Amino acid sequence: AENLSLAFGNRELFKDLNFMIAKGDKIALMGRNGTGKSSLLKILLGELQQTSGKVIKPESLDVGYFSQK
Repeated sequence: AENLSLAFGNRELFKDLNFMIAKGDKIALMGRNGTGKSSLLKILLGELQQTSGKVIKPESLDVGYFSQK
């Protein structure tokens, strides 16, 4: 992810987020309610559009995750 940002109206959840997840990595997102953890995962899965920045995913990407529900 490069310079990833997400806002809903005037509320900015995160701004200019940069990271790389390599093959074999396992990640966990922790934080308070309403800080954008689930929204970030939805952006990575293509279920939500970011406000700015970009997500670069290889064609062969296989994602597995456990929903909080």
